[in-house]
Amino acid sequence: MSEAVSSPNRSEKFLEGALFFALVIHFVATVSMGLLLLPAMPGAINSDVDRVRYIAEHPVLWHLGWLPWHLCALSDLVLAVSMFRTRWIPKIPVIATFVFTLLAVTVEQPAELRWNLEGASIAQVCIKANDIAPYLDFESEVYILVAAVAAVLYAAMAICWTWAFAAAGTWNRLLTWVSIFTWSTLTFAAAGPLLPEPYRPPALVSGIANAVGFNGMALWFILVLEAVLRRSRSDEYWGRMANWRHPRAGLIGSALTAIGNSRVLRYLGEIVPAVRMVSDIEDVIYINYLVDAKLLEPLVPLGLELQRLGPEQSHALFTVLTYRHGNFGPQIFGSLRKFFPSPVQSNWRIHVRDRAGVEGIFFVATVVTSSLVSLGGRIFADGVPMHIAEAGSVTAGSDGGFTVTLVAGTGSSPDIVAKLSPCSKPVLIGAWKECFRDFDSFLAYCVPQDRAISGQPWYQQITKQEINLGIPLSSCEPLEGIVQSRTIDQLIGRGPQPVCFRVPRVSFSLEKIDRYKIDNKDGGSELS
Repeated sequence: MSEAVSSPNRSEKFLEGALFFALVIHFVATVSMGLLLLPAMPGAINSDVDRVRYIAEHPVLWHLGWLPWHLCALSDLVLAVSMFRTRWIPKIPVIATFVFTLLAVTVEQPAELRWNLEGASIAQVCIKANDIAPYLDFESEVYILVAAVAAVLYAAMAICWTWAFAAAGTWNRLLTWVSIFTWSTLTFAAAGPLLPEPYRPPALVSGIANAVGFNGMALWFILVLEAVLRRSRSDEYWGRMANWRHPRAGLIGSALTAIGNSRVLRYLGEIVPAVRMVSDIEDVIYINYLVDAKLLEPLVPLGLELQRLGPEQSHALFTVLTYRHGNFGPQIFGSLRKFFPSPVQSNWRIHVRDRAGVEGIFFVATVVTSSLVSLGGRIFADGVPMHIAEAGSVTAGSDGGFTVTLVAGTGSSPDIVAKLSPCSKPVLIGAWKECFRDFDSFLAYCVPQDRAISGQPWYQQITKQEINLGIPLSSCEPLEGIVQSRTIDQLIGRGPQPVCFRVPRVSFSLEKIDRYKIDNKDGGSELS
């Protein structure tokens, strides 16, 4: 059983959540600054009179604009606590982070709350009196505390973030350059108002530097969260954490590859509720190998076990199942689904069960010929270890036979070429006969597998996806022929001739998804 991916403890999960919360709230705060607060900021786009009038006339927008910034302070405190609780982060830079965070929040929040709450009232009085001087005096007092003193302390806090994660080895060269640029920019923006008047940059310049710096901070959070997530979700050779590589060369291919391998995007995908997916599938070609169970054991994730076959339980079934989708997409789109793609898909699968004895299919790899579908499955689907093929087809011949082709190119997709022709119902011999009474009993085992099961060791849970296929066994048409595949040779060696068959049509629908905590005692308890 493969356990290549380690499971983070509670403190590490807390750190992941804290980084994500900080990323989201800092992004929201940056947006709120541009949409709600910028018209009232010193040196921005309006004159002093217009700035004060904006606050007086839009107090609700003013208060809403400041709310995310108050939450930013909370997110910084939460991040400091989570870093302190994480064992693999050295404590000296964490303590420094904690000290600067406390100092920054202590200076900033009282002044920021005054600017938020008192500022609106003072602005309204000033506009009624046609005298904005009292507001400008008040603003100059709180501005220096919020935008300068506290901002310098926050910049020092951010430098300590870099120190801590770099010292922990959760780092890369890009983060170094992003840190240097971002923290230098924010330090310049913060220190400007503290300089003597002749050397003080205009408020507009400081504001632009702040905007650039906060966008750099968002990128920094993304990169650090990616590095942290990779500690517990490291690359695997097979399965959902297998490396994803687009076969297209150049900048576009590199960008798509980066998206496909992003742990942050998959972290976001876990938040999105699952939707019911449907497809009108045609020409499902099953290529089945009966192999030594020991060859498949390394492919089984934590929390699952291989379904073994035969009198000595020494064999197991490995299947490559390839077909053409028919307008694959969410059921909620109804007739509009005709505009959705119909790519070729290939599922490379083994039969497993969880510790409670519930049986299903584990996808070792899934290949599709659409980049959009592949990335969607990669990001949003727990149990679909998607890859993208350079080309793929399921083609019917004039003799009633079929050719199945998957071309990997320079991508990470498995490959296969199968040329199959109709044949009479095969008579099972050898190991096949030991495991199944006849071809019909083999179909009864292979076909009605309407449940996908996968493991998420980083959450210590398994995911069960109920799939409605409803394939009549009588619709299965035997095939025989030649199958060539470097990937199959790598996985199971050059074994005996496979047993193949075709299903003409399938109405696919994803019914529901359940997640269960892995429990060594009773096999699992339901989470959702």
